[in-house]
Amino acid sequence: MDISQIVLDQATSPIFWKDLNLRYIGCNKLFLEMVGKEPQDIIGHLDKDVFKESKYFEKYLSEDKEVLKTKSKLIFEAEINTIEGPIIALVSKDVLLDKNKNVIGLVGVYHNITLLKNTEKSLKKASEAREKTLDRLFKFVSDQEHDIRTPLGGLVSGTALVSSLVKSSPDEAINMLAKIHESAREILDYQESLLYDLYQGEREGRTIFTRFDISDIAHRIFKVNETSLHMKQINYKYSFDQSIPKFLIGDGKVLYQCLLDLMGNAVKFTSNGEISLDIRCLEILDNEAIVRFTITDTGIGIPHDKQQDILEAFVKIKPSNQGGERGRGLGLTRVSRYAKNLDGELYFKSEPGKGSSFKLVLPFKISLDQENIP
Repeated sequence: MDISQIVLDQATSPIFWKDLNLRYIGCNKLFLEMVGKEPQDIIGHLDKDVFKESKYFEKYLSEDKEVLKTKSKLIFEAEINTIEGPIIALVSKDVLLDKNKNVIGLVGVYHNITLLKNTEKSLKKASEAREKTLDRLFKFVSDQEHDIRTPLGGLVSGTALVSSLVKSSPDEAINMLAKIHESAREILDYQESLLYDLYQGEREGRTIFTRFDISDIAHRIFKVNETSLHMKQINYKYSFDQSIPKFLIGDGKVLYQCLLDLMGNAVKFTSNGEISLDIRCLEILDNEAIVRFTITDTGIGIPHDKQQDILEAFVKIKPSNQGGERGRGLGLTRVSRYAKNLDGELYFKSEPGKGSSFKLVLPFKISLDQENIP
């Protein structure tokens, strides 16, 4: 073996060279490894003889002829089938010259850029996701400006008026104080809820297992929403599968938050009709119960163009500054995340103008002791 072949075999890219009839007259070790051939299978042969199964013969032939005709370098990207599978390569083809600079063939080099292209795709995907998130954050901030400024405006204007009303109209002053209190409470609730979301983000993936009674949690959910249901004159139906063990083991606080978010959304987006909560035991296996919670409403439903993204952060059916309900667009995102962390599922069906049905399926351990604590 001559010194030039030894040097070529040390190259980090596959290299080949052909004569004017486009027959292989040489290649380096990496080229042989790439195509899975021995030297005798390459040297003296045409592409159609070496790669019998290839569908790119005409393309290869056209490229080679163009290089020889124009006597100029040709650089392009191509998907190459190698012995280890397909790769993306930056292919460079140029004329091969003798000592007198006469064209005696062509030389080709393959630079494997698969990792680079995959990284490029990942970066592009990450950039698109970032832009999408930033867009949602912008909408979220704009929405929150409206949500917070509305009660804050009531707080400021109310405090300015109440002092003048105390003496002249005590009853009006009392009503104004009630509105001020309501506005202040709403701002406080927003702050606490946002802080809660941040805290839950930090503890994502962690669960706190406790012994709890699902029926008790369901009752608490109803009590929280009872006033709103009454004021909106919405019928409420509740059904509970008696086969569910009284005491289960799991993250009761997370379950409460999930049902609170789902029921809160149902109440928020339903002006009349009915809301129902159905709790069923799908299966009891060994010491585990699979429980399904179904919250159904006759509200406005979710537009078809929003259904694909509604479980993502900051996505709202309609921003509050455009006449939509107040909120942060995080409730369903939170429930979806919790369901995933607890090895459960969240899915829904919704028809615009007719309502929605959300189903939360979660596994719980069954408490070894089903007796109440005395």
